[in-house]
Amino acid sequence: MSTKVYILAMAAAMLPIAAVADGGDVVSVVEGGEVAHQVRPAYPAKAQRAGIEGTVVVQVEIRRDGTVRRTEAIRGPQRLRRPATSAIKQWRWQPSLLHGQPVERQAEVWCWFVLRAPDGRRP
Repeated sequence: MSTKVYILAMAAAMLPIAAVADGGDVVSVVEGGEVAHQVRPAYPAKAQRAGIEGTVVVQVEIRRDGTVRRTEAIRGPQRLRRPATSAIKQWRWQPSLLHGQPVERQAEVWCWFVLRAPDGRRP
């Protein structure tokens, strides 16, 4: 049986964020923050044998230098949370800049763990 882990990194660390003043005018935009180095989570053999698949949602705090400060799996199968957070802790992000200065950011990463039979069907 083949296995796949699909990853989508999104939210604050991936998209430019506008800093809005009290009057509603955009005063500055945070730029950058794309993923520079990505490690795919390992699909645990026990979880595969047990037929466990699903989506793990991980909140990520990113330092100014683009390294990961903290991860927290907020949703998803318990047996898949640790592999997701362990891999994401190794990620590196391009620094996010506000007025040309690096800033800390947050992101949400979704990891889909999917089992497939050799013919492409689910077991």
